[in-house]
Amino acid sequence: MSHRHSDHPSESSGRPVAFAEKAHKLIDHWVKHNDDHARNYQQWAGTFRENGLVSAAALLDSAAELTDKINRILAEAEGLVDSSSGQIVDSSNR
Repeated sequence: MSHRHSDHPSESSGRPVAFAEKAHKLIDHWVKHNDDHARNYQQWAGTFRENGLVSAAALLDSAAELTDKINRILAEAEGLVDSSSGQIVDSSNR
């Protein structure tokens, strides 16, 4: 049950990457990584329940829900990045 945190988006193609493109790739990576964790928490919650650890299972379910909430926040942040123009859109400046 190991996973890597080192497979982050990089500029290994040799061409410069616009910040907005890099931001989209990074956030997408985080969301996918978090989805993997949330699924793992949910699977283990079932195993905990099967072994009589109902309260611990409920906490793992909560961790999965919080991870989903984090992904919604990340998606909101990604929505503020406009990759087509390479500009950052910050609604606080409006």
